[in-house]
Amino acid sequence: LMTVCLYLRVEWTQPYLAWEPSLYNNITKVNIETRSLWTPYIVIVVGFGERLSLEFPEWAYVTSKGSVLFHFETFVTFRCSIDFRKYPFDTQTCKMGIIAITELTDPINIRYNVKEEEFDPTPYVTNGEWRLISYQWKMNNDTNDLSFPMYSIKVQRRPEYYVITIVAPLILASVMMSLVFLIPPGSGEKISFFVTLFTSLTIFLSFV
Repeated sequence: LMTVCLYLRVEWTQPYLAWEPSLYNNITKVNIETRSLWTPYIVIVVGFGERLSLEFPEWAYVTSKGSVLFHFETFVTFRCSIDFRKYPFDTQTCKMGIIAITELTDPINIRYNVKEEEFDPTPYVTNGEWRLISYQWKMNNDTNDLSFPMYSIKVQRRPEYYVITIVAPLILASVMMSLVFLIPPGSGEKISFFVTLFTSLTIFLSFV
């Protein structure tokens, strides 16, 4: 599971919400409950064909020109398609798209204003198991004439823990098992050596 924190700014204009500030004590902005407004249906498209719907905040920011503005953050948790062929030295890419859908009969021009910036890992919290490599986005053209931004987040597994606790002990055990052939046949210690080594490795891996 991957959890992503999204900072979203959603804005549209509804002319019937506009007013003349001079007629209302020069008030140019107000807060209105979201449930009394029309809102688009925003969907997060993630792996395995899942679609997660986003809920708008309780209050909307409305200007005298009829602009409706939401500026909020939300956490989205979704599953990624994982390729284990190079485990524990694997690199995974999780994809996520944001779609704004309307149920109106008249067509609406939806514009996505995605900020262009270079990847900077500095503000991200270090994770003990995964390392953030990069993220990028591109406009995805859906077969239903639906265009939306698709984000690709690339992470790399930190192999140090697995190398120390699994890979290195298995290599050491393999080397030591080959030493059983150096034990003289008449000593009768070959089987006991092998059993002791195998038991020690099993107990060690059970605690990892």
